[in-house]
Amino acid sequence: RVVRNRRNCLSAGGLKGGIVHAAGEIIVLLDMDTSVRGDWVEKLIEPLLENDDVAITGSKLLYPDGTLQHAGGKFEWNGFTRHLQANETDGSPVETKPREVDYVCGASIAIRRTLLSQIGGLDEYMPFYYEEVDLCWQAHRLGCKVLYVPESIAVHHESASMGKNSDRYLFNYHRGRWRFMLKNYRLRVLLTEVVPAEIRWLRLADETH
Repeated sequence: RVVRNRRNCLSAGGLKGGIVHAAGEIIVLLDMDTSVRGDWVEKLIEPLLENDDVAITGSKLLYPDGTLQHAGGKFEWNGFTRHLQANETDGSPVETKPREVDYVCGASIAIRRTLLSQIGGLDEYMPFYYEEVDLCWQAHRLGCKVLYVPESIAVHHESASMGKNSDRYLFNYHRGRWRFMLKNYRLRVLLTEVVPAEIRWLRLADETH
């Protein structure tokens, strides 16, 4: 079923609008710049069917050349995110079982509908790159598990629409990072830790250029 929006709702808004029209207790989101392998969706939703405490699952993502792009993700204290095992050779070390992670990439992700109902759905104020990070943060806050599922595999042509490391990409990434921190971090942490560290980081970046 195709849902046509009257305007560009950007990533989070478009997904949120589509979810309203979707049926079922598990919602699967797949980016347009991906291709999937084998029983991708069956493996992705399996942990959600078997474990009530799991709220989100995410696929193993490969670059087009077959190297790993994402094997689950980790939150950094300054809002940056890190893809685990990025650029490693797929299959070394071999993984077969889902494992808990801080977050999973939204390029291929399954979400329990009850979680979306509890938090009010995806946050439209995070239109690019951090909507899934915020979603996983909210799941952890509610005591739910987020799992990386290595047997669910997708190839991700990352940032095909924006261009990897383009000015547009970097602007949207850091805008999402700051919106995520402003929403979820305590004011004291922002003022005493994040802002001073950000100023130091920007000064260092300026000096190196």
